[in-house]
Amino acid sequence: MRKHYHNTIKATTAVIVVIGLTACSDQWDDHYTAADNTTQGTVWEALQADGNLSHFAQVAEACHYDLVLSGSQTLTVFAPTNDALSQAEADALVSQYEAERKSGVKDDDNTVLKQFLKNHISLYNHPVSSLSGDSITMLNGKYTVLTSTSVGGRQLKQTNQLKSNGMLFTVDGQIPYYPNVYEYTGQDNDLDSIYNFLSKYNEYVFDASQSVPGEIKDGKTHYLDSVTVLSNPLFTLIGYINREDSAYWMLAPTNSEWTRLTQEYDNYFVYDKAVSRRDSMQYTNSRLALVGSGIFNANDNQGISGADTLRSTLATPRSLRAYSDIIDYDYYTYPHPFAAGGIFEGTDDIELSNGHVRKAGDYRISKYQTFAQSNFISAAMTQYQDTILNAEDPLTLRTVVSTNPFYNQIRSNVFAEIVPKTSGDNPQVTFKLPDLLSNMGYDIYVVFAPALAYNQYATDEQRLPCRFISYLTYNDLNGKPVTSKLPGTFQTKADAVDSVLLASDYKFPTCIVGTDRYVKIRIQSAIGNSQTSKYSRTMRIAGFYIKPHREEGSGQSTVSQ
Repeated sequence: MRKHYHNTIKATTAVIVVIGLTACSDQWDDHYTAADNTTQGTVWEALQADGNLSHFAQVAEACHYDLVLSGSQTLTVFAPTNDALSQAEADALVSQYEAERKSGVKDDDNTVLKQFLKNHISLYNHPVSSLSGDSITMLNGKYTVLTSTSVGGRQLKQTNQLKSNGMLFTVDGQIPYYPNVYEYTGQDNDLDSIYNFLSKYNEYVFDASQSVPGEIKDGKTHYLDSVTVLSNPLFTLIGYINREDSAYWMLAPTNSEWTRLTQEYDNYFVYDKAVSRRDSMQYTNSRLALVGSGIFNANDNQGISGADTLRSTLATPRSLRAYSDIIDYDYYTYPHPFAAGGIFEGTDDIELSNGHVRKAGDYRISKYQTFAQSNFISAAMTQYQDTILNAEDPLTLRTVVSTNPFYNQIRSNVFAEIVPKTSGDNPQVTFKLPDLLSNMGYDIYVVFAPALAYNQYATDEQRLPCRFISYLTYNDLNGKPVTSKLPGTFQTKADAVDSVLLASDYKFPTCIVGTDRYVKIRIQSAIGNSQTSKYSRTMRIAGFYIKPHREEGSGQSTVSQ
């Protein structure tokens, strides 16, 4: 089902608007100078003098905009006539404004100011002519199409009344207010869980360029109308769905789906008690994992309305994929979104001022497509190497050359060689595993490389398999480190790149995502003196695959090399 929640406003680029308005303003400046059509007095005085605009003037005065409209800032006002704005409607707007003010709502969020009054006022002069047809920006940031005969689809009655501080137009109807993607989530009772989460991080930053200056006292400008601009750090991550000059689509879970999924996701972001702000991190990360999975920048998804594949704003850019340790497939990427079984199946489409909301009563994006990711931790990277015992330090790095039969069978064609310090030592090395979730079952593999991968003339002794044991160390809920030996003794295959499964469906009690903490994994050679003819104490480790566990038949991929 498609719902239209906007008109056909298409915002031109800022450059085009500036050029168009400059040219048009120059023409009209010349026109008014030649014809001497300038009317004395301010826009506010003109509103007061026109009895057919008394209802609009009543609302403006109640909202203290009489000071703004009589100030020095240049403004264009599109005032609905009394036929378009009845006395009852004006009274209701005034009552609503006062009620919101008394309840503590800031002017930036006051619906009367934002959706009505500022929706009928624009900065600067905007005279019209037969050539007019640009989008102009209203005080609330909305783009509205102004032609020679209409504004926002409403017919102009009196035009181009030039005053000392701007221009006055009269219109035969109220200019419709169309919400953007962010605003709509707060207006739809089925989606306000999303809005309530995002709005917790709202901040309003003063914008002098849009504010109306008053007197200068003690060297400081006192503003008649202080305009602030919404700032929210989450928008830098998920996309600027609040901006009118952007174009976004959002797959939005209904409140029931939001509740179901965030209750599940909270389990994956349980931090130990020693983590600062553990509760707020759990709350933010679990919800960000949900809302961020379904936001799409139309500029990054060309032809989005018919795209065969969509990439959300949290997807790793393709240009950076080669530098990422993420494996298996593109996360936050969804094939055939509009087809049966696609992420948009069964959703309602609401078209808004800066994009679309696809309302989903059945949220079809899986955690395995988004934040529950498979990672490869390279043993060759020193930032993941923790402690080295009974082995040569630093570890020797070996490279698989392009002429070697094992070329491209090992990730990045590099691995670490752990050589015993003395011939009788069983070396052990501990690596750090980052970004693991709590209560998420993981399959943990260590990847061994054969001696032939760097030396095609390796001796029989060098080519022997390895025998080892393994330990995991992580923090419990109280922040205390726990070390657990993984069951059994493991053995590699000779002359093969071998991915050894160390643990299946292993769950950690605490999350380390977003912290500087690691889970540590120890690989320790376990060869007795009588076994040296069967096994080699030298270990060659390419790295570790950490994969969310998925039951057979649920789409689990095989371990890549």
